[in-house]
Amino acid sequence: MRPIDPTTGDTIPPANDWRFIVPIARADHRAKTFGNHVPLSSDVSKIAKVKRIGKSEAAFRERLLSKDAGEPRPVKPGRRWAKRSFPTKRARQ
Repeated sequence: MRPIDPTTGDTIPPANDWRFIVPIARADHRAKTFGNHVPLSSDVSKIAKVKRIGKSEAAFRERLLSKDAGEPRPVKPGRRWAKRSFPTKRARQ
């Protein structure tokens, strides 16, 4: 979730850099990692959200790029409209 330095390919600040490591208690670490029953309060849920958004964004970009290349568009999964019958005269009486 941190920005990545394009020259080194590592995060800013670098991962596992001893100058930025702060020891915390086990209970505090669990609360930060797994949350406290509040949406997006944990690292695990934030990472999952980034993955979900990344997948949908990648599919969107693929659809856009296929338009420029002249290829047939990939079919986006859709839903069918619900079928309903119109009321008959018998039902209205």
